[in-house]
Amino acid sequence: MRRTALIGGSILGGLLLLLIAAVLIVPQMIPSDVYRTRIQSAASSALGRDVEVTGDVNVRVFPRIEARAGATTIANPDGFGDAPFATMGELRAAVKLIPLLFQRVEVDEFILVEPSIALIALEDGSNNWTFTSTQPAETSGQSSSGALNASLGDVRIIDGQVSYEDRASGQAHTLTALNMRARMDALDRPFNITASGVANELPFEMEARLENPEAMMAGQASGLSAELATSLISADVEGTATLGASPQFDLSFEGEVPAVTDLAAAFDIAGLPPASVLGAISATGRATGTPDNIRLDIASARHASQLVRADLAGAVTLAEAIGFELDANADIPDLSQLASAMNIAAPGGGVLGEAKASSRIAGTVGDIRFDNVNLAHDSRLLKLSYAGGARMTDALTYNGRLTLEAPDLKQLAKATGTELPAGDTYRSFSLTGDTSGSATDVMLRNAVVEFDDIRGTGQAALDFAGKPRLSGALETGPIDITPYAAASGAPKSQGAAQKGWGSTPIDLSPLRMADADIALNAQSLKFRQFDFGPSKLRVVLADGLLNAAIDQTTLFGGAGGLQLVADGSKSVPEVGLKANIDGLAIQPFLQAAANFGMVEGTGDLTIDVAGAGANLASFMSSLQGRAGSHSIRAP
Repeated sequence: MRRTALIGGSILGGLLLLLIAAVLIVPQMIPSDVYRTRIQSAASSALGRDVEVTGDVNVRVFPRIEARAGATTIANPDGFGDAPFATMGELRAAVKLIPLLFQRVEVDEFILVEPSIALIALEDGSNNWTFTSTQPAETSGQSSSGALNASLGDVRIIDGQVSYEDRASGQAHTLTALNMRARMDALDRPFNITASGVANELPFEMEARLENPEAMMAGQASGLSAELATSLISADVEGTATLGASPQFDLSFEGEVPAVTDLAAAFDIAGLPPASVLGAISATGRATGTPDNIRLDIASARHASQLVRADLAGAVTLAEAIGFELDANADIPDLSQLASAMNIAAPGGGVLGEAKASSRIAGTVGDIRFDNVNLAHDSRLLKLSYAGGARMTDALTYNGRLTLEAPDLKQLAKATGTELPAGDTYRSFSLTGDTSGSATDVMLRNAVVEFDDIRGTGQAALDFAGKPRLSGALETGPIDITPYAAASGAPKSQGAAQKGWGSTPIDLSPLRMADADIALNAQSLKFRQFDFGPSKLRVVLADGLLNAAIDQTTLFGGAGGLQLVADGSKSVPEVGLKANIDGLAIQPFLQAAANFGMVEGTGDLTIDVAGAGANLASFMSSLQGRAGSHSIRAP
């Protein structure tokens, strides 16, 4: 009996040794071409395109199921050229044998050595990374009886390379020197990934962690975190994510871009402003939603550069239409420097200074509203403020309250290339009113305009698509044009005229600065000793030609109208005057006109004279026309 047991034990041990020997030896006896053929056939069927293994193939089954395939190539589909879709130097895969017997897949090793993948998107929208399997669909009777538990051991990519070419846009990107390692002890345990590489010549390092892959794939939320670090961008993300029929995520984020222009250059993005304008950006917030409907709740976002500082907070929706709900603040220390950096022609000499703006931004791309806008510009020559709203569709429109101050008109004009006459004129200008308009025109209502000592109220419109053009209707206080006439070359007093007109130049060049069409209702109008009393005027200025018509005046007790034409468009200024006054008091008129007061009574006055000259003497000598009185009546 004992002998029989020993014989039986020896036979069983021998069979076990033979089985182990078969497991170890038989796979090595099968030619590698057999494995190669099976691998190529199965892979080609699964991917729907040719797969070729040109390197050696080795298989082991103990103590783990292990396969190694040498150089492998995956072909591109038709229409994408003869170059392969992907190549790799070697594929190593190993699964632990004993756990597999208990329906647990423990991937002990899965390594891709020097993989190279070329992704291509054609002009018609098709791509080469969408695979079509030729394997028959699995029937219900062939379905698995249950899910397998799984773990990942040594999963790596060694020195990988990925390229992306979008032929519709002409953009191309590369990912080189990719090294990645992944590990997971079980499907319901954390899945960790670390990676490094070079994206478009930008070195990066990344770490990611998924707390429960099994729950996420089953449509339940799983914790997710990731960190990205480069010299040009850094970001941290943490929250939850869900896969399934409708992937969802809820993630908090924090990121920083130290230099936007450097980041753009790394990804071949051209046409952006220089580094002095686009500087560093940092942001914190929360991202929620689905891949096709993302909501970004921005707790804070800040941009800082030498020329522009800005802060944002609010929400952005990334869906079929991009929407905004943001509070924005911006500070530009020097508009002239910003304009120069952006290659925008702008006046210098202190015209432009610091600008500050704040607004509530809402709407969608293509229709953006700016509510609660507060804009302020301040320099030594020009102050401007605006409070109201704006809208950006095909063009910018706005509606609000505008204030503009030019405390030194002469210096402002000089900075813009114009010399105003010397003297106590053209000192200052200010304007306030309710405004509406666009980027090329402004409408003012309830306006208050102050020019030197002249003050007016009413409404006006300014069009500055080309040369500035001002139009409107104003009620003004007293207007004394004597100093402006003197600044343009007229004598300051009768005494000066009596001594000779002299060579004082006549300067009408300021008339070329802008065009105008203004109706004025002045409390009084005065020129030297000529007091026209309450007057209604229409001033039309076009291309340096001024036509000022006084439709109603009470000059020296008379009633009638006057018309002054001043032409500053020519090299030699021209001036013409027409007047028709009935019931004029003769004595004060002659006293004012010629310092002669010997005649009294009333009469009717008619004047129609014109002249031209570079100075007063030549102008007076050129005067032609007629002037006189008729129907003089004694007092």
